[in-house]
Amino acid sequence: MGQAIPAIDKGGTIVVVGVFGSRPAIDMARIGEHELLMIGSMMYRREDYETAVAWIADGSIRTEPLYSRHFPLERYRDAYRYIDEQGDQAMKIFVDL
Repeated sequence: MGQAIPAIDKGGTIVVVGVFGSRPAIDMARIGEHELLMIGSMMYRREDYETAVAWIADGSIRTEPLYSRHFPLERYRDAYRYIDEQGDQAMKIFVDL
């Protein structure tokens, strides 16, 4: 956020997708002075998801630095328990299908 806000031209839009590990400091004065619009989203388009899956499958994107744990489908309850207990320290949890 610290780099996005100054990089956007006056009247521009910042779309925030996902979550942060900690609360970001935001320069509200710059947002107001430059009439910036900030939009938050936790969703993606289907096409984005399909592209991401293809990139992961062909090795274009390495997920190892991003994930905290993998769980097999039959242990999905353990995955949610892990999120409840370790969520503040976890980046991504995968349930393998």
